[in-house]
Amino acid sequence: MLDHLQRLEEMPLANQRVLVRADLDLAVDAGGNVTENSRLQRVLPTLRHIVEQEGRLILAGHRGDPRGKVRANVSMEPVGVELAKLTGWEVLLPDGATSDAARMVVADLRPGQVCLLENLRFESGEDRADEGFARRLARLCDVYVLDSLSLVDRELASVVALPRAIGQRTVGLALRADLDAIERLQTPARPVVALLGGRRLEDQLDKIEMLLERAQVLCLGGGVANTFLTARGHQLGRTRIEGGMLAQARSLEERAERTGIRLLLPTDAVIASKPGATDGVVVDVDQIAEDRVVVDLGPETIRSYAQLAAGGATVIAAGPMGLTGSERHTPGEAELYRKIGSSSNFCALLGGAAASAARCVAAPEGEIGPRFDLVSAAAEPVWRLLRGARLPGLQALR
Repeated sequence: MLDHLQRLEEMPLANQRVLVRADLDLAVDAGGNVTENSRLQRVLPTLRHIVEQEGRLILAGHRGDPRGKVRANVSMEPVGVELAKLTGWEVLLPDGATSDAARMVVADLRPGQVCLLENLRFESGEDRADEGFARRLARLCDVYVLDSLSLVDRELASVVALPRAIGQRTVGLALRADLDAIERLQTPARPVVALLGGRRLEDQLDKIEMLLERAQVLCLGGGVANTFLTARGHQLGRTRIEGGMLAQARSLEERAERTGIRLLLPTDAVIASKPGATDGVVVDVDQIAEDRVVVDLGPETIRSYAQLAAGGATVIAAGPMGLTGSERHTPGEAELYRKIGSSSNFCALLGGAAASAARCVAAPEGEIGPRFDLVSAAAEPVWRLLRGARLPGLQALR
């Protein structure tokens, strides 16, 4: 996908000022403590490589959406504290991303020190992809590295304007691995087994269309499956379904049947008194009481879907397969992905719920756990690349 770019491992970095643009929008509690650091963990191999090669490391990112205003509650300080904790490095955080203080810190960097720039979105030019702001950033560095898949479709100055102002530019180790995995999805080994959830069928139509062209087996979950189940005649109590999409669901199921694609729906479910309730019980999908709602996949469905996935050469899973929301996984999802990750097939998990579940089922240190080839909370760039779109962050590197 970016074969024309020199690989980071092949670039001479000693004494070079290397700016790494990463997704550093970490979860932070009211006390300013990082509560989930997977985005930072993901970029650590790139950062360590630069430091080991004696490059002068400048780390750049943003938190929240301050819209060009300095807001203390989304400062990069907690990120710096977490990075220092993970690495033992001295992390310096000057005021202002392009200030005189930032230039002085970069000029004086010594081995074992890192300059973390303040929130780029404190500057209005970042959101406007302003070339003037990009030029000011460019004065800080000799080498530009983009290392987050979630940024490649963003029209930000540090993503689309800055790399064009730097002669040496490439992608980091994490982004390179993600792009290599996406290339494998573009021409996947068959059979392809897809698992697709989502709260609304209407929002997932384009993805279903794409999967019907690629997959031999399509397993549905979440709100998408609930609408299909209702279209088949099942009564799901007070579970939310899209009445206006029932005809569309029947049409898609008929199309799958005509083309020989196996389209599977849940056979059992966890139901409760209200969405998000913890008092769930397992029932068959034709035994849901009028006052109950579906909140998760049932164990028989999990076993069936996992068994189908084990028989695939390529597995694409995108959630939420449960119904807790796009950034949180359900217990059923965690169990499903634990089973899927024990197979030797190529497996991609896309979306916040899938990425959350993947983190949840990771094995303790020293133990072998589930293995996934691509895990991305940012699913949209993956779908766009699979559709053949040219994304601005990647185009800027050409």
